[in-house]
Order: sequence, then structure tokens, then C-alpha cells
Amino acid sequence: MRWTVTTWTRSGTGSRSCSPSTTRIVVDFSGVSSVSSASLRAMLLIYRQAQAIGCAVAVVGLSPEVHNVLEATGFLHFFVVAETVTDGVAAVRARTEGSEEREHATSGS
Repeated sequence: MRWTVTTWTRSGTGSRSCSPSTTRIVVDFSGVSSVSSASLRAMLLIYRQAQAIGCAVAVVGLSPEVHNVLEATGFLHFFVVAETVTDGVAAVRARTEGSEEREHATSGS
């Protein structure tokens, strides 16, 4: 079982640095039928690192079994959930841009 983490930047894919205005993180679970405790730990680390720099993370392609595990463990609340990679990128972009707009409005600038 393998899942893929891909980041999208304005300049292309595969960025190692993440800034909220330029990076989208999508974890693609297509073809994954179950997750282990090690997978959950890796997902938690991805979430924490993304949160530390203000990035949202999408999970896509969840099988019913994986969805149930993430729901039972409370992990679905950490991530944007979408059906496809394209939908995940759009959803993360919308969430990131929405938080930047709220931040800008509250700063009074």
C-alpha cells in the first residue's frame, strides 16, 4: 500500500518549501485500502508541519475503509477531503485564499 504526497507551486510540482500563498499539498489515497498506525503518524506529521507554516492539506481518493478509519480517529477534521487531485487542489486553494483574506481584513491593511 502506497500513498503519494504532492505539492503544487506556482512554478511547478515537487516543491520542498511551502508557503501558504504558493503551495497546495494533496495526499492521494487512490488504490489504498487500509492505513496503519504508521500511516496515521505520517499524516499527523504532514498536518502539523503544514499548519506551522499556514498551509492546508487535502486528502483525496479515500476508499470507504480509509474514510471510516480517518473519521473514527478524528483525522478528517485535520484535512480538506476531496474526490480527485484536481478537486483537492482547488479546495486547498480556496481555503488558503479564504484564510489570507480573513487575515488581511483583521489586520486592517
